Amino acid sequence: MGSLSHTGLPDAESSDLVLTHPTQDEKYATWQLNSKEWKGALSEEDYLRREPYMETVPLSKDGGMQHWVLTTGAIPEGSKRTVLSSCETIRKRVLVGDAAGQIKEGIAYGVGSVFTDPSLRGNRYGARMLRELGKMLRNGAEPPGCQQQIPLASALWSDIGKQFYAKKGWPAYPSLHVTFAIPGGIAAGDAEAARHARLITYDNLKEFCDLDEKLMREQLAKPRSDGKMKFCFAPDYDIMRWHLYRDDVIAKALFKERGPTEMKGAVAGPDGKRVWVLWVRNFHENPQETAKNKMYILRLVIEDEAAPAEELARSFAAVMGKAHEYARDWKLGKIDLWNPTAPISSLIEACGLESEIVERHVDSIPSMMWYGKDEGEHVEWVANEKYCWN
Repeated sequence: MGSLSHTGLPDAESSDLVLTHPTQDEKYATWQLNSKEWKGALSEEDYLRREPYMETVPLSKDGGMQHWVLTTGAIPEGSKRTVLSSCETIRKRVLVGDAAGQIKEGIAYGVGSVFTDPSLRGNRYGARMLRELGKMLRNGAEPPGCQQQIPLASALWSDIGKQFYAKKGWPAYPSLHVTFAIPGGIAAGDAEAARHARLITYDNLKEFCDLDEKLMREQLAKPRSDGKMKFCFAPDYDIMRWHLYRDDVIAKALFKERGPTEMKGAVAGPDGKRVWVLWVRNFHENPQETAKNKMYILRLVIEDEAAPAEELARSFAAVMGKAHEYARDWKLGKIDLWNPTAPISSLIEACGLESEIVERHVDSIPSMMWYGKDEGEHVEWVANEKYCWN
C-alpha cells in the first residue's frame, strides 16, 4: 500500500513507487539537477549538450543506453510526477572464460549517473531504485524492438565508498591505480623515447581494438586450476569510441580555439610484440589548474608478455614518453592507470618512471553484481581498467 514518510514525501517502501523510463522532459530535468555535481569544467549549457549527444554514439544508440527513474507511477493529467531518483544503464559486450577455457560471449549493463536531488536525500529513494534496478536487469531489460538478452552481470563505479553498493548486491572489486607524475619541463629521456612511438588515431583504432579482443580471447581460453571464471568487458571499437567521443566533445567545448586532436594513443615495438595505450583527458573545474587535470589510460596492452623484457621496457617507455608529451601539451598534471597487472607493474619498475601506487577507498570503486549460475566470488574481473567505466 502507498504511504507517506514523516517528510510528507512518499515512503521509500511504498508500493505506489515504480522504476520506469522518464519522459524527455523528465530526463532533461534530471540532467539540469545533476549538472551541478557532474558537469566538471563544462558550463551547464555545454553539459546539457553533451548528455543528449552521448545517447547518439554507437555504444549508446538503438537502445544501448537507457534512462531510469524512481517515481510515483503514471503522470497525472495536466500535472507532473515527482522524480525521486534517477540513473542510466549502458549495454556492453562481455567475455567470460570458465576454468576449462571455454569462452562465452554475452552482455552486461554498466550502471551510471545514480542521482538523487539533494532536497530528497535521506529518504532511501536511491536504495529503493537500485534494488528494483538490480532485479530488473537480472532478467534482461532491453527496450521494445531490441532482442531480449539475459545479462551475465551489471557493474557500477561507486563514488561513495565500498560499502553502500555492496549492501545492494554490487560488491567492490580492486580499485588500485598507478599515478605518474608529469615533470614541469620536457625530460630528455621522455623526448628520446617518444620518438620511437607511433600514433593511434581514429583511422587505425579499429584494428587495435579487434586485435585486443583476439588477444583477450586467447587469454581467457587458457585452462586454469583455481576453478575461477574470468570475466571482462570486451575491449571493442564501440566501447573505446564512447570514451573518445566523450573526450572530444568536452575538449571542443573547453578549448574552442584549438582544433580536434588526432592522437588517441600511442604504440611502439615490432609487430607481435608491441605495447600500446589509449587515453582520454579529464579536466578540473578550473582547467588552468594543471596539477588537478589528469590523463586516464583507458587501456594498456602488451601483445606478447613473453617477449624479451628489455624490448618490452623500451616499447613501454616510448608510449609513456608520448603520453607525457601529450599531457604537457594539454596541461594535464598526472597520468592514472587503473589496476595494472603484474607484467605491467614490472615494466613500470624497469623503466624507472616516477610513479605512486594509490588504493581508492571512496571514488570510482569498480563494483559488480554477477547474474551467472556461479557465485560472484568465483569470478575474476580481468582488464579492470578505465575503459570499462561509464
